[in-house]
Amino acid sequence: KVYQHFLEKDGLDALDARWAEKIKVEDSDAGALWLVRGILAERRGRSKEASAAFEKVVEVRPDDYRGWVGLGDFLISDTKFEKAAEAFSKALALEVPPSEKLELYKKLAGVQQRNFDEDAALETYRKLAAEFPDAPFALEEVGAACLRADEFVVAKDVYARRFEAAKYVTFRRVMVSMRLAEIDERQDKYDDAIARYEAMLAETSETSWMNRGRWRHRTC
Repeated sequence: KVYQHFLEKDGLDALDARWAEKIKVEDSDAGALWLVRGILAERRGRSKEASAAFEKVVEVRPDDYRGWVGLGDFLISDTKFEKAAEAFSKALALEVPPSEKLELYKKLAGVQQRNFDEDAALETYRKLAAEFPDAPFALEEVGAACLRADEFVVAKDVYARRFEAAKYVTFRRVMVSMRLAEIDERQDKYDDAIARYEAMLAETSETSWMNRGRWRHRTC
C-alpha cells in the first residue's frame, strides 16, 4: 500500500528518500529499512542500488536470516547462482521459523541445481528430508531429486514414507508405488518390481486408466 501510494502520488524517489532519512535516525531499525530499500530498487530494475542495499542489510544485521534471503533472491535475479547459494546457506545457519525453513531449503537446492552443482543440491535435499519427514510435497521433490542422482537408498526411504502417509488415498498410493517399482527395476530387482505392479493392479478397477497404465508397464 505504501508503494502504491508513492507510485501514484509523490513518486518512488520520494519513498526511497524517506526511508534513507529514517536510516539516519539513531534508534531506527536500519536493517529493515535497508531491506525494503533493496526490494524497492530491485523492483525498479536498479541492480546496483539493490545489490548495495542488500549487502548493507547483512552488514547491519548479520544474524537476521531475512537479510540473507533477500540478498539470495536478488542474486538469483542477477544470475549469480553460486553467491545466491552461499547467501541461502548462511540464512539456514541462523534461526529460521520452520514454515519458512522448508521453503528456504527448496530455494537453496533449486539454485544449486541451476548452478549445476548436483552433489550439493542432493545433500540439501537429504537435510530437508531429515528435518521435515512429514512434508508431502517436499518429500516428493526429494524423492525425484534422489532418483535423478541414482541415490536409490534415500529415494526408497522417502517414497516408503510417502506410501505409508497415503495409505487411505488409492491414487496417491498407486503413484508412489510406481516410483518404488521404478527403483526396483533400476536396481535390477525385477521380481520385486513385478510384485509391486501386481499389487497396484489389485488396487485399481479394470476400467481405471491407472490399471491400464500399470498393465502396459507390467507386460513390457
